[in-house]
Amino acid sequence: IMKRKLRRKIYVAGAIRSPHCMKLLDNLRKGMRVCTEFILEGYAPFCPFIDFLLIFQLQPGEVITEDDILDYSVSFVPGLEIMYVVPGYEDSAGVQPEIELALTLNIPVFYDKECALGYLRAGSKEA
Repeated sequence: IMKRKLRRKIYVAGAIRSPHCMKLLDNLRKGMRVCTEFILEGYAPFCPFIDFLLIFQLQPGEVITEDDILDYSVSFVPGLEIMYVVPGYEDSAGVQPEIELALTLNIPVFYDKECALGYLRAGSKEA
C-alpha cells in the first residue's frame, strides 16, 4: 500500500535558452524558484528548468539532444491539471508550442501565479 500523497500536477513553462550566460542562469533560477514554491504549496510541478542536470551525468558516447529534451518535456503535458507560464517567456520559441498543446488538450494556462493557485485551491480534486 502506497503511503505517499499523490499531488496535483502542474506544468511550469518558461524561457530557458539564451545566448547570454547570465540570462540563461537567471531563467533557470526563476523557473526553479517557481517550481519550489509550488512544491511548498503542496503541488507536483514538472520542472524543465532542471533538465540540464541530465546532461551533466552523460557517459562518453551518450548524447541527449535538444529535441530529446523538448520531446520528453512536452510528453508531460497530457494529464496535467494546469500549466503555469513563468513571466518573461515572451521571447521563448519553446514555450508557445507547449501553451498551444495545453490549450488543445483543454488544460487551463495561467500567466499569474496567484490566479493559478486560486484556481487550484478552489478545486477539491485530488491527484
